[in-house]
Amino acid sequence: MDKEQALQTFWSGFSIPAYDENTVPENSPNRYITYNVAVSTINDVIYGSATVWDRSRSWEFVTNKAHEIADGLNGHKIKYDNGAILLYNGSPKYRRIATGDDNTRGIAINIGYEFLER
Repeated sequence: MDKEQALQTFWSGFSIPAYDENTVPENSPNRYITYNVAVSTINDVIYGSATVWDRSRSWEFVTNKAHEIADGLNGHKIKYDNGAILLYNGSPKYRRIATGDDNTRGIAINIGYEFLER
């Protein structure tokens, strides 16, 4: 599994579909995660984000899911063929985002990725 596949596997592990932010299907479900794909080499730390989406007027689902994800990030490792990606909480840990649609809620989670290779 390469780095990109490892990221997809990780983000798909939260009981809702996950998509690269550049490839969200038009018929996506009401609740899903988007994440940006950025990779680097050994000992580089880069920063990215993932967003939890819900087509709803309530913040409850996205807030609970953001807590679930952010609370488990610090020190979590994602393994891939030649090493692992160590995850950190970014700053701020997460934030609500404006969508321009009163029927859609989103919370962006800020993440640091450190690439560890064998």
